[in-house]
Amino acid sequence: MSETQAIQESSLHFDLAVRRALLHDVIAFFRRRSNDLLPYHEISQRTAPDAESYRGHQTVRLDQIVGSVNRFEEFDRSFLPRRRHARKRWASIDRAWHAGVVLPPVQLIKVGDIYFVKDGNHRVSVARQ
Repeated sequence: MSETQAIQESSLHFDLAVRRALLHDVIAFFRRRSNDLLPYHEISQRTAPDAESYRGHQTVRLDQIVGSVNRFEEFDRSFLPRRRHARKRWASIDRAWHAGVVLPPVQLIKVGDIYFVKDGNHRVSVARQ
């Protein structure tokens, strides 16, 4: 696949993800449920989590990642992108992912059995797609 084709395919993947996020928002509206990522600051205020500590590289199931420290408004609950301005970053990660490029690990904060993205929201988004 040429570089141009890869760019077009990643752009298409992004457009599909944004449309799916919109569809999820509409469905959530009619079901009267939230489709938002959980913001870490709200959970940390309620639970008073322990101090952060580095636990090394670990494998985490994607469905356990339910929120974000900083970008909770940019993605829906399924980590679908909501903002079109993220196209370039998201698509570049999508291209790398499909090309088999090893991407840096994401940084997560664990609270109970769930995780919040500290760094790597776009990588989680692409991986979930």
